[in-house]
Amino acid sequence: MALIKCDECGKEVSTSAESCPSCGYPVGKEMVECPDCRAKIPANADFCPECHVIQVKKPVKGTNVIPTKKKGWSRKKKEIWMIIGVIFVLFMGYRIYQFKVYLDNEEKQQKNTAQKVAEVPKGSIVSNPPESLNYNDKDGEAKSLKVRGKMIEIGDTADDIFETLKPADSKKKDVGPDPTNPQSLLVTHHYEIEGKSFSLTFARTTDPGPYRLIRISTSSTPKVAPTSSSILPRLTKKQVLEARSKYKIEVLSFDASKRYGSEFPFSDFVRLQVTNGSSVVLPFLTIRTNRYSKGAEVGWSRAPVIPIDDLKPGQSKEIDYYPKGHLDVVLVDRISVQIESQISKQDRQYFKELEQAQ
Repeated sequence: MALIKCDECGKEVSTSAESCPSCGYPVGKEMVECPDCRAKIPANADFCPECHVIQVKKPVKGTNVIPTKKKGWSRKKKEIWMIIGVIFVLFMGYRIYQFKVYLDNEEKQQKNTAQKVAEVPKGSIVSNPPESLNYNDKDGEAKSLKVRGKMIEIGDTADDIFETLKPADSKKKDVGPDPTNPQSLLVTHHYEIEGKSFSLTFARTTDPGPYRLIRISTSSTPKVAPTSSSILPRLTKKQVLEARSKYKIEVLSFDASKRYGSEFPFSDFVRLQVTNGSSVVLPFLTIRTNRYSKGAEVGWSRAPVIPIDDLKPGQSKEIDYYPKGHLDVVLVDRISVQIESQISKQDRQYFKELEQAQ
């Protein structure tokens, strides 16, 4: 029995021993090179103790050489898959970055749109839409009213309004319970001022809280005795249609970024310029308001009608108009108005100027 040195720890070990008693390294066996990590391992080893790659033993005929073959992933394959993994992580990071940039751009676009709306010229009109809604209406309600040079709007407090309207201006007052709020009352004042006949309804929207204006009701015909100059000749339906075709209307500005009004359907705010190009005076003008988002029409309305009995032939005036049909679910980026030339018999009920024609 001879002694040899262990290749691992350098201590002497018997050639008949299968492994070094000091470090456990196999000895006395033919050594081969691991094809993966190039370490020397016993030819009959099941796996490389360095890189743990499984070895497949296939003795070569006529020799005592036992080549080893890797069964599993080689270092090269590992490196390839690591590179693929890094590329995938970088790609996903880039896509996440692109998505973040997209969200930031959308937010900037909305802010820019809101800023442009806020920068409309003084006296311009604004509008606000609901969900894709087409709306006709026949009521006599308004969202704002100009009295004695001051604009009265839905949501104003009673104290602010009564600085303009005095108790003596109220011709009648109605008081009753508010069906939507048992802790509040509905108080309606009826007025006839500057040739206008209107009613203002107040309620307490929060308890405790001030009474606020929740409804403005207008009347086309003043209750005071009309003078000869305020009486309009009654026109035929044909005359009304001809006159409508000669009126011109233009959007000066609009606001579709918020709701106007206190109850559904909410309104938009649009500043219009109306020109009477006809030879007669119409008491009302019904127009169609079209709302667009990214070039596509998302809603329209014909409500409310516009009182224009003071617009004489050849005259123009600017009007603050609140078309119903505010849209909350889309960003309205354009509003147009039109005076419809073709009116079906079914739709004539929504045109107040035709209702009063002969």
